[in-house]
Amino acid sequence: MKFIIVHGSFGNKEGNWFPELESRLKSLGQKVYAPQFPVDTWNDLTRNGIKIPPKNQQLDNWLKLLKPYIKGKEPICMIGHSLGCVFILRAVEYFNLKLDCAIFVSPFLGKLETSWQINHVNESFTKKPYDFELLQKNVKTMYALYSDNDPYVSKKHALAFIKKTHSASISVHSAGHMNSEVNMNEF
Repeated sequence: MKFIIVHGSFGNKEGNWFPELESRLKSLGQKVYAPQFPVDTWNDLTRNGIKIPPKNQQLDNWLKLLKPYIKGKEPICMIGHSLGCVFILRAVEYFNLKLDCAIFVSPFLGKLETSWQINHVNESFTKKPYDFELLQKNVKTMYALYSDNDPYVSKKHALAFIKKTHSASISVHSAGHMNSEVNMNEF
C-alpha cells in the first residue's frame, strides 16, 4: 500500500507527528510519501493583507504537486492533518481518485472561528461545495480524529465533517490540534 501524508495550513512535512508516522510505516515495508506542499508565511500574508490572495497555498498548486504521487495502480491511503483533510476531499474530486483509506486528523469543511490569516489561506480549498456522494463512492474506509479542546478546529466543525463524510469518529481527549504545540509528535 502507498501512504501519502498531507500537512495543513502554514505546515511542513517535518512537523508534528508526520516524520514519526512516515518512519514507522516504512519500517513495516510500506511506501510512504510526505510531500512539502507550497505555503505562504504568516508574516508575508499579514503584510499583504486580506485583499491579496495567498501566492503559494492555493488549491491548484497543491493538486499539481500531488499528481505524481497518485500515479499507478497501487492501493492508496491518504492521511491529512487540518487543511490536509479538506485537500484530500478535493483531490478525490479533482482526480476522481480512488482510496482504500483516508484518515482525517482535526478535520473541518469551511470557515473557522480563528484568525483571518488561516481562513484566508484555506479559502481556495473550502469555497466551493463538496461532492460527498463521490467521496462515498471512491473512498472505502474513512476515519476522523478530533479533540475536545482544539484551539483551531472546534468540536462542532469536526463533528460536521464526520457527519457529512460518514467517517468513523475517534475522539481524543485534551489533544489540542493534535500537533507539536501539544507535544504530539507521535501518531
